[in-house]
Amino acid sequence: MTLTLYLYQLGFGTEKSLGLAAAVAWILFLLVLAVSLVNLSITRRIAAAEPPAARRPARKEVTR
Repeated sequence: MTLTLYLYQLGFGTEKSLGLAAAVAWILFLLVLAVSLVNLSITRRIAAAEPPAARRPARKEVTR
C-alpha cells in the first residue's frame, strides 16, 4: 500500500484514526518538501554550469 492510500485508510477508512492520519500527512509533506529542495538544488547547479544558449537571429518579415 502506498503512503497516500495508507493515509486515506487511516483517516476515512475502517480505522478512523484522525490523529495518526495527521501525523502521516506531516511525514508525507516533509518527504515531498525534501525531494523538492533536492530537485531545486540540482536544477540550479545544472543551470549555472551550462553556457548560455546561442540565440537564433531574428526572423525577417517577408514583404509582398
